[in-house]
Amino acid sequence: MKSGFSDATINLVELKTLLEISGELFCTWDENGCLQPLNSAWEQVLGWSLVELRARPWKEFVHPEDVAATRKIGCCREKAIAFEQRVRHKNGTYRILVWRICRSPQRNTCGVARDVTEQRQLEMRYRMTCELSSDYVFMANITPDGQILVEWVTEAFDRITGYTLSELNSRGGWSKIIYYKDLPKLTHCFQKLLNNESVTSKYRIVTKQGELRWVSDSVHPVWDETQQRVVAVFGATRDITEQQQALEALHRSQELYRTLAQNFPDGAVVLFDKNCRYLIAEGKGLAAVGLSREMMEGKTNREIFPKQICKTLDPIYQAALAGETTVSEIFYANQYYCIQALPVKNDRGEIFAGMVVATNITKRKQAEAAVQTANERERLMASVCDRIRDSLDLNKILNTTVAQVRNFLHVDRVLIYRFQENWNGTVAVESVSKHTFSLLGTNLTVSDLAKNCIPYYQHGRIFAVEDIYTANLAKHHLEFLEQLQVRSLLVVPILKKNIEGVWNDESLDNHSSHKRISEVLLEKTPLPPAPQSQLWGLLVAHHSNTPRKWQSLEIDLLKELASQLAIAIQQAELYQQLAMANRELQRLAACDYLTQVANRRRFDEYLEQEWHRQARERKPISLLLCDIDFFKFYNDTYGHLKGDECLQQVAAAISRSVKRPANLVARYGGEEFAVILPNTNSQEALCVAQAIQLAVKALKIPHAGSSVSDFVSLSIGIATQEPTPNSNASQLIAAADEALYRAKANGRDRLSL
Repeated sequence: MKSGFSDATINLVELKTLLEISGELFCTWDENGCLQPLNSAWEQVLGWSLVELRARPWKEFVHPEDVAATRKIGCCREKAIAFEQRVRHKNGTYRILVWRICRSPQRNTCGVARDVTEQRQLEMRYRMTCELSSDYVFMANITPDGQILVEWVTEAFDRITGYTLSELNSRGGWSKIIYYKDLPKLTHCFQKLLNNESVTSKYRIVTKQGELRWVSDSVHPVWDETQQRVVAVFGATRDITEQQQALEALHRSQELYRTLAQNFPDGAVVLFDKNCRYLIAEGKGLAAVGLSREMMEGKTNREIFPKQICKTLDPIYQAALAGETTVSEIFYANQYYCIQALPVKNDRGEIFAGMVVATNITKRKQAEAAVQTANERERLMASVCDRIRDSLDLNKILNTTVAQVRNFLHVDRVLIYRFQENWNGTVAVESVSKHTFSLLGTNLTVSDLAKNCIPYYQHGRIFAVEDIYTANLAKHHLEFLEQLQVRSLLVVPILKKNIEGVWNDESLDNHSSHKRISEVLLEKTPLPPAPQSQLWGLLVAHHSNTPRKWQSLEIDLLKELASQLAIAIQQAELYQQLAMANRELQRLAACDYLTQVANRRRFDEYLEQEWHRQARERKPISLLLCDIDFFKFYNDTYGHLKGDECLQQVAAAISRSVKRPANLVARYGGEEFAVILPNTNSQEALCVAQAIQLAVKALKIPHAGSSVSDFVSLSIGIATQEPTPNSNASQLIAAADEALYRAKANGRDRLSL
């Protein structure tokens, strides 16, 4: 009988060897459709005994979906027929058999089958490996209603589909280029993604030129904990049209391993015996690493690869020969490879060889690394921006930022240098690795920083040094960096925009009338403010020991961070100025504009506050009411301008006489002043009143209109009470006012308690 897998010229010994390796099953069928197995390989492949196979119609062993193919057996005439069929193993699983049947000269139906289950599994691994080696990478957002909005794709998308991203979106999105017969399958995959499951899929697309092409996807969801849903997906897609065509060709091939290897893209397929000696070595990826079929076949790993690679490969090969299927990754010849190793068995189920599929996954690793880096960068920027928006603690913002930047860049030191006068400055904040010494608080001179770089920094220039020994640095600058144990560095200026015309303490103090405060602030801060760039400091990354080529992504990140930090710095400064202005506004709102002591409103608030506090603490409170004697005559004699000056001098003298911070001097009205003395008994209050009287007399302000003194004098009423929870401060005011009345009635220029 002719097996279909041999040539007439092969001698009998070679034919027998080939049949043993291929594991072919030979049989005939009787008139009732029962199988008549001709060799024992059936038992090994299907688990059924020969008696069990002969006793039942063959269709009872066949998968229900493949029963129709069984009818071909009865319809067979002279011409040979080939088909594929799933047959039930005794353990309940199904094995895949490839058949060739024909009529013998005696009109019997003869057939030969091959168990290709492992081969189909191998083909599946092959397809998965091809899918992972991406040609283009994409990122898409998922709206709350489940719509896909493609955010970006790599340039290969245009080459494969013929569409640009804008053309894709204008056509209505991804689904519009998918072949209509594959849409239901992809709808199911999309539901998995929404359930936060990664998916792989293979489908057809219609290119802009109308061509039908196969692509494969490996897509991963991005879960948002806040929204509790998938908000985006990213994935790698490759054009597998050629691989699909090659895979279909493999189905018709009689030398599976060799053909598979020869058509395997971006890698290699090898077969090795129990001594780990290569039997087959094929693949387009061999030449990429300087290998060939001739260099490998008949040799072992130790005759081909360096010792370090052998230490990695040998355990993998031994595991395959022991019956294990393993998947691992190795780095060889500056390329990443996915190594899939599996055992190869003969028709008796014995392992006689091992097989390795090595797939170049460098592009996939680069794409994954790029996506991961981009995601980390976005998270870092979002974190910094959120912190700037939510916090006014500049020191916390700066410290957290340098720590995050150091972790992101994997460098030894990240610091922020703050400029002072003459371009000298200080290391304001810093993050260092475990074995790197700290520079925090170190004062540096402009010579340490290379003075000639300052003008460039002022214009936003970046200073990126891959290796200090090849950067043509000045000798003193090179020595300075050596002392810091820096081999490579990246310096980004922090340029803060000044706001012209902001208010300060001096400008506010020069305005005596609180009625014009709002007008003055508006005049001092024109809208919009005029921005000017100022070199505030430097954001610096230090890498020790080895040179480092700074990537554009890293440089762009630090530039963007420097801009955000400048915003934070400006925001903090504006907040400080605003707080200062608010404090000044509060002071002026509670201040008598003429005498610069507390006004009547502040007096009422403070007296009420202290009255309740002394009531809680059960302590006394005293009040002094001071009246300038014959002040109306003073104004009539000297004029109102001199009267204002007199009030100012008296208020200042009273303020100097009141020592304790808790005491408050206020203008009570006209020529009257009040002094609130918390936690002060009557004797202590009397001492304060005497000190005030002496201080005013010491001014020696002439007063020709006074009948009691040649100089300005005071009459003072003193009242002391111990507040209770049910009392109020009006009682104290009334008592002090009554005491003041007695002082005036008794001749003025005196005290009354």
